[in-house]
Order: sequence, then structure tokens, then C-alpha cells
Amino acid sequence: MDISPPSAEKTTQRRLNPSDQKIFEHWRRTFSSPSTYSVAENPSQPSNTTSNSNLSSEQQHKGCITLVNKLFENSPIIIFMNSELKKVGCSPPIYCAPCPQRAHGGFHPDLGITICENHIPTRRRMESTLAHEMVHAFDHCRFNFDYSNLKHVACGEVLGH
Repeated sequence: MDISPPSAEKTTQRRLNPSDQKIFEHWRRTFSSPSTYSVAENPSQPSNTTSNSNLSSEQQHKGCITLVNKLFENSPIIIFMNSELKKVGCSPPIYCAPCPQRAHGGFHPDLGITICENHIPTRRRMESTLAHEMVHAFDHCRFNFDYSNLKHVACGEVLGH
């Protein structure tokens, strides 16, 4: 059995095959798209996705903000994640906004956390989504997270769930 160290040959960075690269680029664009992480309180373009709710967009917005605030006061997981984010010196802004894509929320390193007010049907979904996005914020603040590295992105999604 040979247990000698690996040769000192020049190591090359692993590349994806063309099919995997295409898939990766699709998801990288999807998750880095400004529309996915819209932070505008009053977007100039209304969402072209209709809500399952009969609430007006103003009612959805106010309800989202109220629920986020209640979760920060009463949800054990949100309180815990908030305290952990503060420990690493991170306090990303959290926005409620209508999202044109079918998503519950998103995290963008420059913009913060967005909760898609027009796609959150229940308090439980809101809590789950907010906690998930807070894990992404924690990863970004605590570790040298590289969004162009497929391994980092995959690992971040596994940890987020």
C-alpha cells in the first residue's frame, strides 16, 4: 500500500462539463437577478405575477412587515439567527416586496434579505423563508462565501434547508 503524498504536479481548477455549466449559469443568473432580490418599496413596474390572496398590494405589504416584526419578537429560530448574525457583526436589511418570480424570498450580499410578500401564504412559510435567508446571510458574513463557486452555492443551499 503506497501512502506517499500526492505528487507536486501543477493542480488545475476543476471545470464543469458544458451541460452542467449551462445549468449552473441558469441558476446563478436566477439567484443574482435584481428582480429576484428587489428591494424597492414601491417598484415602478408592478409584479406580473398574480397573488393567490385577495388582499391589495398595500395590505400585503403592511401584513408582511407586521409579521416579520412579530417573528423577530416571538419566533425562537428567528431570535436565535438574529443573535448569531449580530455576533458576527452582520445585520442585513430585510425588505418586504412583491416579487415577479415565483419565489418566497432571497438573499443578496449587497441588498440584504427580501421576503416576497405576494408569495408567502402562511406565517409558517414566512418563518421558514426568513430563517432560510438568514442562514445565507450568516454564511456570507461569517465565511468567505464565493457565489461564483458551485461548491459554495450548493453547500449554502444544503445548509439553508
